[in-house]
Amino acid sequence: MFIDFVVFLFGLIIGSFLNVCIYRIPIGKSIVFPGSHCPKCGNKIAFYDNIPLLSFIILRGKCRKCGERISFRYPLVELLNGILFLILYREFFLSPTFFLFLVISDILLVLGFIDLDHRILPHPLNFGGLFISLLFAPYNVLIYSQRVFGYKVLSLFGISTKSIYPSIYVTSFFGCLMGSFLFIIVALFFYLVKKIEGLGHGDIILIGFIGALVGPALVFYVISFGGIIGALVGIYLIVFKKKDKMYELPFGTFLSGAAIFFILIGMRIVVRYI
Repeated sequence: MFIDFVVFLFGLIIGSFLNVCIYRIPIGKSIVFPGSHCPKCGNKIAFYDNIPLLSFIILRGKCRKCGERISFRYPLVELLNGILFLILYREFFLSPTFFLFLVISDILLVLGFIDLDHRILPHPLNFGGLFISLLFAPYNVLIYSQRVFGYKVLSLFGISTKSIYPSIYVTSFFGCLMGSFLFIIVALFFYLVKKIEGLGHGDIILIGFIGALVGPALVFYVISFGGIIGALVGIYLIVFKKKDKMYELPFGTFLSGAAIFFILIGMRIVVRYI
């Protein structure tokens, strides 16, 4: 329990840094300098007011100096990241897959919240996640599925157990191509037929990043799950919030959430379904 608490606490601390990334990256500010400060009054936030979760509760969600309300997103991101760290540790312990999924999940978390706020998916994060997924393919979801369900499950995804490492890299590469190609077709349809931008290039790169992580067969499950979430949110906004049918939804947020869900427990569901 002590180790679980340490892992959860470390996740909260990293979550606090992710909040800095979510706020500063879209507006082109350094994520290192200057230190944490109130965006309204500009006063530097003292270390005792910058304790994850606890400071938000003590300050009742307001800046100590000017009283400006602090977004609830800050403790939410910290809490989500703490839970992510704890679940991943319980599942993988201190294995290479654990560290890979920590990095990937945090990139997806930042991308999801940036897209929610700004409707953009920054290229450095997208391409960084893609590069890491391709480089460390042997430790990705498919290898995890082999560990949990046995080598037979790999044949479901076209991976040869006789030459597992070369084939896993090829599978990861084709997962990237498969996801991106599908989204390019959708984007071209919207552009040529409906004369609108249905999908941004950030979404195309993001699904390539996710496809490299999960492979060509499983990327369709992530797209389907993300699409279902997006459809439900869209229906809610149209029916209850009276939004127009052309209202721009942050599809990157839904894809990122679906990918994180898939990393945590979705793989078990899909393999049992198959």
